[in-house]
Amino acid sequence: MYDAMNLQATSTSVSLLYKERPVLNFAAYVTRMEKALRGTFEDTMQLSWDHDDVVVIDIDGSRVLLGYWEATEAGDIQREGCAAAVVLSVGPGPDWRAETRLSRYRKALCKSVAAGIIERHPADLVLWKDLQGVFTIEDFDLMIDQAVDTWHGQETEAIIPGGMDDIPGAEAEIAIEAEAEAKAMAADNGDVDAETPRRGAGRFGAMPVRRLMERLETEIPDNAPMRLPDMPAPLAESADQADDTESPSALEIAARADFAKLIANDMPDLPAPDLPQLDRIRDALYPADVEEDRPELVQRLAIYTANTTLMLVALPVGAALMTYNVLGREDAKLTARAMALTGAAIGLMHSSFGLALMHLVS
Repeated sequence: MYDAMNLQATSTSVSLLYKERPVLNFAAYVTRMEKALRGTFEDTMQLSWDHDDVVVIDIDGSRVLLGYWEATEAGDIQREGCAAAVVLSVGPGPDWRAETRLSRYRKALCKSVAAGIIERHPADLVLWKDLQGVFTIEDFDLMIDQAVDTWHGQETEAIIPGGMDDIPGAEAEIAIEAEAEAKAMAADNGDVDAETPRRGAGRFGAMPVRRLMERLETEIPDNAPMRLPDMPAPLAESADQADDTESPSALEIAARADFAKLIANDMPDLPAPDLPQLDRIRDALYPADVEEDRPELVQRLAIYTANTTLMLVALPVGAALMTYNVLGREDAKLTARAMALTGAAIGLMHSSFGLALMHLVS
């Protein structure tokens, strides 16, 4: 059984690094991702921008952060060679009271979005990392620094995702697939050297993209598929691709199909309370009492004078009104109504009908 608390407390991030600046429409990718998520989380989704290159989407108790970075400092030795980077993070959000269904499937969502970006803009290096806690803007800056440092260290040490460097015959398989990629690229483009593979097509952290995607699929068991609505299905489609262009590629279709194979805990989680909805129901059933201002001193004196007069005429009624007003509920309208009813009753008792009625009763 999966430890739900550990899953909710971890943020998974993927960084796509480019040696040359890609022609990437960042706003279009954000729009597609927002549209896909709003289809399921319309009422609980909050989107905010930090400058023009980082967007934060909070959904219930989950957070999705997508950022784009470009090297702007010329002559910076520490960042030389890495021209741009795209960072995507999915994990828990700041609202710990809400449900975290989306963050539990963070790897599948990262894989779906990354597949769409890589298919359109192949990356030179892809890095995966897990962080504890909520992924913030400061973590985005830190992730960029770490990714650039890793970029400069890739010449001396191959960056292979965990668990992949011990696969038997991995190096030979890498060489074979890289050569196959180069030949396929040369067949499509006759003017391109066959020995030079397409940029980013043969490496996904020093591993072929296809092999890494297969590795990620094996990390997500499919023994207990969870029936969820199609949340990020459009995310695998390219953000720059028009609706009337060619159909999605095999990689995009596979990425969308993988999201349907998400797993659930052996023990189902209790539904998180919908606190905003409960607050709205409470406000509708029990409206806030509006406290009226206390009457002025002159009006209060008139109220107590009328109560005293009423006590002399009809002691029970006057005493009841006096007690009510002394307790702080000074109401001139109530006093006036009581005096009017008492006067009408006394007048009726002194009329011929009242005298006959009193004679009949006695």
